[in-house]
Amino acid sequence: MPIVEIVTSCLLTYSSTEYLYGTKRRALHAAWVVIGLQLLEAFISLKFSWRLSLPANLWPLKVVLVAGTFIATLWLDCARVRRPEPRAFAAELGRAMLVLLPVFPWVTVLLSFGFLVLGSALEFAGLPTRVLNGPIYYGTLYGPFSIVYHQVKKRQAYSPLLPSISSAGNGETSAPPEFRIIREMLPGL
Repeated sequence: MPIVEIVTSCLLTYSSTEYLYGTKRRALHAAWVVIGLQLLEAFISLKFSWRLSLPANLWPLKVVLVAGTFIATLWLDCARVRRPEPRAFAAELGRAMLVLLPVFPWVTVLLSFGFLVLGSALEFAGLPTRVLNGPIYYGTLYGPFSIVYHQVKKRQAYSPLLPSISSAGNGETSAPPEFRIIREMLPGL
């Protein structure tokens, strides 16, 4: 399992969320970084027959590593605009995961089925289906993580759901007025 594929999937997810909820310029820059990274890996693997990968004994931890990488990338992405309060970020991340958890296997199956239909259409048209190998692999393996990333980023972009830590450093949050009213009504929050 090359480390480059995890970085590529995180960058592609970042690029797509920036395109949808951020700036098109950042999305384009991230896409160019992905292209450059893929070209660099192809050059290194052809020239030196070497790939940056994890040792075989760490492969069972792949899901944990991928989840950690996506969470760290999401945190950095949200903190770029406004540093979120860690508890609010964890709560929003947990909410997005709980929404996806019951349908996780179905999401993977539906992604695979969509690619099956697309592959069949390409085969019927006489076009090579080899071009779908990468999207099928990335979509099936990293699709659910990308969905969680999209959900949290969308909530961050369209609503002040994740209150930020104030720049004064005293630990108080700079939550919008509607959240302050809710906190006053529910003092346990």
